[in-house]
Amino acid sequence: MGRGIIKECECGAPLKIKCADGHDTCEIVNWYVPRSILVSMINKNIQKIFKDYSLEYNICIVGDMGYIVNGTENLQTEVEIPFAAIECFKHDSVALTHRVKAYAVNMNEKCGSGTCSYAKIEKCTENDGMACLPKVFYTILPGYRPQPHKGMEYGDVAAEVKIGNKAYDLKGIIKKNSENRPRKSVNDDEKIRKPLLSTSGEGQEIIRQFVEQGMIDARCQIIAVVIPQYIDAGFKGTLRHLARLSGKKVTFIELDELSELISINKKILVS
Repeated sequence: MGRGIIKECECGAPLKIKCADGHDTCEIVNWYVPRSILVSMINKNIQKIFKDYSLEYNICIVGDMGYIVNGTENLQTEVEIPFAAIECFKHDSVALTHRVKAYAVNMNEKCGSGTCSYAKIEKCTENDGMACLPKVFYTILPGYRPQPHKGMEYGDVAAEVKIGNKAYDLKGIIKKNSENRPRKSVNDDEKIRKPLLSTSGEGQEIIRQFVEQGMIDARCQIIAVVIPQYIDAGFKGTLRHLARLSGKKVTFIELDELSELISINKKILVS
């Protein structure tokens, strides 16, 4: 299935695929990170010809494109950018109350009912009672303004940010708390406590957007993973590895960091 194109089966039944967020216009791209046994088998064949070469590289295949990082010395030693290192996120310390965290875990990628339109956003930016996860960054990220949510784009937030004296292009993948579902009754304490796993719907969608869109976007230097939830340590390790393969930086904006931004954002009234 291509972007916005629905193909039919030979029997005539329509094939309609939806992603974890319910979008049916996302481009489906296969991607692979080879296991060590496959790399070892490739090395054995190469060394039959190039016997005196030491082979150290990583491979990632996305669609019809292959990424090969040759030599451990070419890999970035540090790929994670701490939240507090980004200049626009620096602020006076605030107390992270249970009330603010409970508010954060119940926020969605768009507020209220119906679609997110430019007219609705005009009202939202003036009304501190209307809030969604992208709005948390309004007035905080330089030049950023909320825009209608689009399923085929991973840049839910985007801006040029500074780390020290250097400027970087940042794009953010935003997802709601994996336990925040309309047909699932989960109390706020459970939403706060339970970590985000790579196997959850939100986790799978983050990986898909990270690989299929973030890794191949030459304009993007930092990929921000934004979710009002604590991210499982193993999941973070996977995303760091993918960032290292593609020469990207990654920053994690989790429940505590989002709660801080909500607390200092004068455009959001915590109810």
